[in-house]
Formats: sequence, C-alpha cells, structure tokens
Amino acid sequence: MSAFGFELLHVNGEKRPWFISLKEKELFTLGGLLSEWTDPDSGEILKTFSILTTKANTLMSRIHNTKKRMPLILEDDEADYWLNATDPHALKQFVRPFNDDKMKAFTVSKKIGRPDADPFDHTIIEEVKYHDTEKLF
Repeated sequence: MSAFGFELLHVNGEKRPWFISLKEKELFTLGGLLSEWTDPDSGEILKTFSILTTKANTLMSRIHNTKKRMPLILEDDEADYWLNATDPHALKQFVRPFNDDKMKAFTVSKKIGRPDADPFDHTIIEEVKYHDTEKLF
C-alpha cells in the first residue's frame, strides 16, 4: 500500500519533484512481485520484491517525461485478485496505465530527494511553483 509517491520531471537539465497521489483515496495498492531465493555466496534465503511499472498514462507521461512509465496501480478489487491469484498469466489483464482522472499531482520542494531532509518536515510536500514547469501543464 502507498499513500503517495514522487516523480521527477526533467526540464532544461533540471529536475522538478512532483507529489503524486489519488484524488479520492488516501491509500492505494501497487502491483509487485515477491521472490524468495537463496544467495549463492552465503546460502542465506532472501525475500525480495519488485514494484512493476507499466506505460505511463497522460498525466504521468508529462511528469515522467524521459522514460514514459509509471508504477502499476491497482483498484481495490484488482488488488484482492492480485494477492490471491494462482495463475500468474491471469494478472496480465491488470498491467495497464491507471486512470489519470483519479490522480492528482503538484510540484514540491527540491528538498524531498536530499538525504539530509527531515522526513517529518511536512513542508517538504507542500506545493512549490517553478516558473519553468507551469507552462508545461
């Protein structure tokens, strides 16, 4: 589950961070894969996961403008099916861009990506206007 995410828009050699969430829901589900495997060097059994990506919807293709992709966001009923599916091929029907009418996004402080940023500083996710991105949207 996720409540929001961040993406970087590339403009004239600069990166502009965007806060992205859903309009009607506080939490949403990302489609991913869980693997259990044995490290060949240590013999340790590891559990790892990957968040899947798909082709970007219209909103995300403007924001994630270099690679044109987005995380796979699932509707609630799809998430239940995803978690309980026994046939992985049946999950292909859910691998598609999420409806961008259900999403919201705005630019935020460049502090968001810095390692020294205070994770409890709520001002990091307040909207910040950049003159070079306003004309793009």
